[in-house]
Amino acid sequence: GTDQDADRDAAIFGTPHPTDPPSKPIKVDLDPMTIGGRLWLRFDTNFFGETDAGDQLLSMPNLLDVYLDARPIERVRAYVSARFAYDPTVNENADDDTASLLGQVRSDASLNELWLRFDIGRRAFFTLGAQRVRWGTGRVWNPTDVLNRQRLDPLAPADLRTGVPILRAEMPIEAINGSLTVVGLIDEANAIGQVGGAARLQMAGDGIEASLIASARADEPVLLGADISAGLGPFDVYGEALVSRGGKPRRWVGDFNLTTFTLPTAEDRDDDWIVQAVGGIEWPISYGDDDLFVLGAEYLFNDAGYDGNTLYPWLIAQGDFQPFYLGRHYLAAYAVLANPGEWDATSFVLTSVNNLSDGTGVARVNISHAVRRRLFIEPYVAVLYGEKGGEFRFSGTFPDGDGGEVSIPPPLAQVGLWLRVGF
Repeated sequence: GTDQDADRDAAIFGTPHPTDPPSKPIKVDLDPMTIGGRLWLRFDTNFFGETDAGDQLLSMPNLLDVYLDARPIERVRAYVSARFAYDPTVNENADDDTASLLGQVRSDASLNELWLRFDIGRRAFFTLGAQRVRWGTGRVWNPTDVLNRQRLDPLAPADLRTGVPILRAEMPIEAINGSLTVVGLIDEANAIGQVGGAARLQMAGDGIEASLIASARADEPVLLGADISAGLGPFDVYGEALVSRGGKPRRWVGDFNLTTFTLPTAEDRDDDWIVQAVGGIEWPISYGDDDLFVLGAEYLFNDAGYDGNTLYPWLIAQGDFQPFYLGRHYLAAYAVLANPGEWDATSFVLTSVNNLSDGTGVARVNISHAVRRRLFIEPYVAVLYGEKGGEFRFSGTFPDGDGGEVSIPPPLAQVGLWLRVGF
């Protein structure tokens, strides 16, 4: 997105720009290069109803990002970041498969980012390789973020998604006070015919910023989108919309009942234009020299979603259970209190996300406190509410395939503490 979008997201969610090194990086005198990283120690607890206190789930999914940031010559920059994950609570030899169901591993190493950036005559700017990019204006839902296959977790205090492998060229266009970005999609493309493309045209003027987006790739939907943000009196309004066509999208219809062997069928929507649209409003309130209170609300219409929760077990079995994009109608509200009064090192974020289609929701409070500017203490508490069996309170009893049954209790709350340090 634009620098203004990045700054606004950082102010609201406390998320640093993904490629900016932490303050006071280590200098290597032999070469114009910095070495650094970020460490997250994360303690997460999930509480479920109808479950004994000793059986509540505990995890510690720690992360370490280590980077090299080199500028060997003027206007050339190379960046590489590796990610290491370690969760000492995972017992890989346990008889139950709870960890695998939750996607947990005891240890793992992966590439976070790897890219090379340069320009030609200061007219075209290229970034080639795995990189962090986010398109769109939505805070909670972001359908026009077409480059990322993984959806953003709107409740997390930081965007922990890894970079996407793309070839990106950006060309400023002074006539519209904007730019044109052209992207080659090379993820898992081992033949020329499998390479996809995307483009974004950005423009700004008279307090309005807008973008047009298009993306296409073999065997995947054609995507067309737009986003806009503007000031309206004391309010900031924004919106984005995406329509997709083709790619054999899967949306299930019918009933799911294993007792009568009734299974849903895939609806043929290959010729339909499927719409996802987001609209939001923010009200920043200044109440001191440097004090800011932000209130916001956001709505999502999701034509690919479901009106109720009856097919959720089937969606899980098919790998189509996508949190925050299951229902047809969502509503979110948030409040941000950044560094209030004499608490210059502390910020508070309250977010409530509601699936209006199945009657469930989650409310979460994130707190971030900086200790000597390098260490951040980030506790959180989340409460899940609404109808049992819905998206945020999924539960039920299901056959286990061996003639027995497995019971999933409804979730009640999540409590955690993240410790983050940059070096």
